[in-house]
Amino acid sequence: MILTIENICQYLLESKLIDLKSIIEGDLLVRDVSSRNTNFLVNQFHENGLKILIKQPDITDEDYVKSMEVEAEIYRIIYTDSNFENIRQFLPHFKLYDAQNHILIIEQLTGVCRIFDYLYHGLNLPDENIISHFANGLAALHNLSIEKVTQYKLQKAYPWFLNIGHKSYQKNIKKNFPNVFLQLSDILENQEWMKSISKTQRHWQLTNFIHLDCRFTNWMIPFRHKATDNSPIWLIDWEMAGKGDAAWDITFLLGDWINFGIYLQEYHLNAFPYVEKTIAQQINLFWKKYAENRKFEKKAKKIFLKRLCEYLPIKILMIAYEMLIDYPEDVETPKKRLELFKQLMQNPSEIQQNYFYD
Repeated sequence: MILTIENICQYLLESKLIDLKSIIEGDLLVRDVSSRNTNFLVNQFHENGLKILIKQPDITDEDYVKSMEVEAEIYRIIYTDSNFENIRQFLPHFKLYDAQNHILIIEQLTGVCRIFDYLYHGLNLPDENIISHFANGLAALHNLSIEKVTQYKLQKAYPWFLNIGHKSYQKNIKKNFPNVFLQLSDILENQEWMKSISKTQRHWQLTNFIHLDCRFTNWMIPFRHKATDNSPIWLIDWEMAGKGDAAWDITFLLGDWINFGIYLQEYHLNAFPYVEKTIAQQINLFWKKYAENRKFEKKAKKIFLKRLCEYLPIKILMIAYEMLIDYPEDVETPKKRLELFKQLMQNPSEIQQNYFYD
């Protein structure tokens, strides 16, 4: 069954999510908000009424179907296995998954916005409550015993960009995105850096349950969030999650954080004259809270931080690469990211000195 605006009410009736009375009395609002997937928002107006998001992929696209199956399985596991109880507060509630029709139904988060919009469009820096939520949420996720995770058939969560040091991947970039390759040629042809990235790739560990894509666009907060509020936070879009290296999750978030600081330096320096120092202090605060919540032993903390420092320049390069892919006509914006990548590769000790000091 392929959901449409014409048949969705019938589907809701058959799934016993609504009754006929809701339709007759007009106590139902259905909105089509489709993008990559077919998405519907369903609201009932009465108190404690239904508020759900319904997602269905293009069933002719195997990759989209697979992504939906992965996300649905993640939600099912987290909301049925008590071992995952500590991270439920960071996800929308799971309602059901119709495997036959590849339909996922979860809680609709209302009155929320993406952290990305809160920061970029609202011109806000992450406040201490947001920083604490970042640390608490990711630590709760990464503290899950890998033995508890491996009983499920979860995919290996691995960032393809760590393969950038291999010639075969560089050839694909050159073939499919010649202009992007041109902009990155001095980096990709630097054998020392590419060998370093390939060496870092070999340090990847399958030791944690990870999200893999915890960038600012996948975190949600209440729209009326204030710095003084200890308001909740949610992490969405779990289709890439699985078994992997927790250090990459942290890298992914911190890379976005550093990129936001560069953006403020470029366009809003008068409003944020000390933003580089402020961002560094915030990242340090996050790291201390996260490490404390992980309860690292001294040696384990040192090893984890070493991988994190190795991954961070690669994430910065990935951001520049994605900018060049998404906005091929704009070759100026990625330049500061590329300069930062080169700086960190030339002086790797700066990473720990700038962001992870005690």
